[in-house]
Order: sequence, then structure tokens, then C-alpha cells
Amino acid sequence: CFFSQDRTKPQEGLCDPQKNEIRSFGCISFSIFRRLSIMSDKKVRALLVIPHKHIEETFIGTSLEELQQAVDGLIELVPDRHGCHILCNEEGKIRGFEPNRVYGSDVLVGTFLIVRIDDEGEFVSVTDDDISTYRKTFDEPMSEEETSYWRSALSWFTR
Repeated sequence: CFFSQDRTKPQEGLCDPQKNEIRSFGCISFSIFRRLSIMSDKKVRALLVIPHKHIEETFIGTSLEELQQAVDGLIELVPDRHGCHILCNEEGKIRGFEPNRVYGSDVLVGTFLIVRIDDEGEFVSVTDDDISTYRKTFDEPMSEEETSYWRSALSWFTR
């Protein structure tokens, strides 16, 4: 997935340990996420982005197990400038996942979700505006040329 410049330090004030709830997200990894004990039967509307396919709306459960299943392993949340978060596999690059979409000067690999998190730290459904915004950003799959370039560029992760 996407690597921040310093992913070892989550944002200060990430969670309230006495209430065991999320306050805000930085670029956090599964090990921190797991400590938050997110267990819920709630389903929210999200956007699913699969390599070589167009973006699609889906409803996803918000339990840790369902989120891990959606991205095939450990999860990472990456805040996006449009107000949502990209939920992807933390180890996608080192596990050799397929390049999916260019993101800034980097690439997201494997299947990922676009999710929304409210001020209370709860997963909530993406809005119609979010769907419109992210369809413009991520709807078109990578070309074969782009995929080939990124496979080559990422090959050092799996050596």
C-alpha cells in the first residue's frame, strides 16, 4: 500500500485509552488499529477498487475481520485530502500485490477501499459527493503499460 515518510509515528492523540476509541487517524498500521478493538456488525457504503477493474460501490462490515478480508491481510488507513481514507493492505508491496492505481507519486497495490470516518472515529458511509470525487480519481484502471512499469518499479520490494 502507500507508505508515508514516517509511518512509525501515528498522529498524537490517536485514541483515548480510557474510552478505547479513535480520536483521529494518521497513517496507521494494523498493529495500532488492532489495539482499538473495533468490533461491529455495522455495514457502511464504501468504494471498492480492484486492480484492472472500474471502481464499484459496495457495503462492507466494519469489524476488523471483515476489513482484513476485504484487502487480503493486515490493514493500513491512509488519510486522503478529500476527507476519506484509503484502507489497503499494509504489506501489499512486500507481498507482491498487483499495482492498482497511481496515488500521487506512489502506487496503491492490491484491492483497496475508500471509506469515511466521522469525528467520533466511527466508520460511516461514503457520501454521494465522495463517490463522484473518487470516480473521477480512481475509476479508470491502469493501462498495461502503467501496470508493467509499476511491477518493475516495485520488484525490489519482494527481493
